[in-house]
Amino acid sequence: MVINDSLWIVATDKQVCDLGCIVDSLQFQLNIVQEKNDMLLDIIGQSNGSIANQLSILNIILAVIALAVAVVGGIVSFYIRKKKNEVDKMLKMVEEKKKTLDEIAATTKELDNQIKNNIKDLYKKLRKEETNTLLDRLIVEPQDISNLLDLLLARDLEDGGFIKIREAYLKLEAEFQEHIEEKDSYLLLLFQHYCYQSVKDDRIRPKLVEVFARNCQCAFKRDIIKSTIDLCKTLTEETSTFNKEDVLTAYLIALNSSQHKNLKELKNIFVQNIIPQTLLQHAIERCTNDGVYLSLFGITKPVNEEIANKKNE
Repeated sequence: MVINDSLWIVATDKQVCDLGCIVDSLQFQLNIVQEKNDMLLDIIGQSNGSIANQLSILNIILAVIALAVAVVGGIVSFYIRKKKNEVDKMLKMVEEKKKTLDEIAATTKELDNQIKNNIKDLYKKLRKEETNTLLDRLIVEPQDISNLLDLLLARDLEDGGFIKIREAYLKLEAEFQEHIEEKDSYLLLLFQHYCYQSVKDDRIRPKLVEVFARNCQCAFKRDIIKSTIDLCKTLTEETSTFNKEDVLTAYLIALNSSQHKNLKELKNIFVQNIIPQTLLQHAIERCTNDGVYLSLFGITKPVNEEIANKKNE
């Protein structure tokens, strides 16, 4: 029994010893694991620090890149906007040019149609522009009437031409007192085209009345009829303030000494257009009293006066 107990104690000690060895071995291994764990933690810490630094640097780089992108984007945006504006401007110019070209094309087509189908109206327009140019020339150089008179007498002038001719005439009268022939040319032009306006104009009428005889002698049938109608229109208007009888008397005397003294159309114009008729009657009586017998109205020189004149001769 004692031997068994001893054996059990010995066996137990051996087991305890073996267990201690195992524990020591485990402790040693644990220490090694702890060291490796500490080393690993240190490595991880360093790695985390390195990663953190890299991330920080990366953030800075990204921020710089973002700033650069923003700047470049702004520049690109400005450039694109500028180019867009330029393109829009060019498109607008192209549209305007296209519109102009379309207008030119339409005008050209219209002109072509006028040339082909209505050359008469085109000629009138060109003649009108030429006439205005000639009248403007007279305002600048009123003495040039000597070169332009025949040209202007041979064409119809619009009402607006009176102002230009009047301006040129008054300029000539003010600056060139000695140019009588040129002044008479203006008065002939005014008599033929603007007798109505000229007789109503206080500055032109006195001079025009003085040359009635010469102007009537120079006028063709068509022109004398037009001027007579214009004169009658002026004499009939109540707004005319000049001595109508004096003007009409001077005109009748001038007609009586011209080739138109027996033109029946003129008699009809006087009778039909002068209101009141007493104005015409008084003017005729004044002519007769002054020894001017108007053949236009069938008035002839008395026989006794003819005999007396022959005896005096």
